[in-house]
Amino acid sequence: SIGYGYEPWRTIGFMVLMILVGWGVFSLTKMAQMTPEAPELNRFIYSLELFVPLVDLHQEKHYLPSSSGSFGRWIQWYFWLHIILGWVSSTLLVTSLTGLIRKD
Repeated sequence: SIGYGYEPWRTIGFMVLMILVGWGVFSLTKMAQMTPEAPELNRFIYSLELFVPLVDLHQEKHYLPSSSGSFGRWIQWYFWLHIILGWVSSTLLVTSLTGLIRKD
């Protein structure tokens, strides 16, 4: 997926694509506000914060996608898949950029 560490742009492209897909999915989803002092929801920033680990942009802790409705269960599954793919692709990107994955 990263060309033995020589093509990290593949991972960057995948990450951008997934953040944009998440933005679309979360834009179509009703979001539940978890705290009364929540900032205004920005769905792009929400998707970015979920996908990129160890980043706190003050959206995730205040909002969750609603599991009600006809697509509620699918949205919950996508929510978890979005987070897991973010961790995996971020790890691949870091290992390719630091040279830990190289074919000799």
